[in-house]
Amino acid sequence: MQYFDAIESIVRLRTSGRIAVAAAHDDHVLQSIWEVYRKGYAHPILIGDKEKIFTIADTLGVDVSSMTIIKEMDERKSAEIAVTLVQNGEADAIMKGLLQTADLLRAVL
Repeated sequence: MQYFDAIESIVRLRTSGRIAVAAAHDDHVLQSIWEVYRKGYAHPILIGDKEKIFTIADTLGVDVSSMTIIKEMDERKSAEIAVTLVQNGEADAIMKGLLQTADLLRAVL
């Protein structure tokens, strides 16, 4: 556990960034991003099936009300939106949600 503690101590020293989450409509993804957001390490931009995001968030007890949510039903397009956000300086990093790795990499490349 020391390794993760070391990473977290480094992250605490940095300013909060913005993470574009492609296909964010997944319970594991929302749980993970909630922890990062709750600790103040990053502000998520959730891209995906908005209704599913709200349903999953309610089930998990995750508050997404102050997060930016972009409705996009197509997983490939959600990856393209995430890449565009980074290219335009509106996000600092991309997080893979519930989509094929190949689709995300295709959008990145």
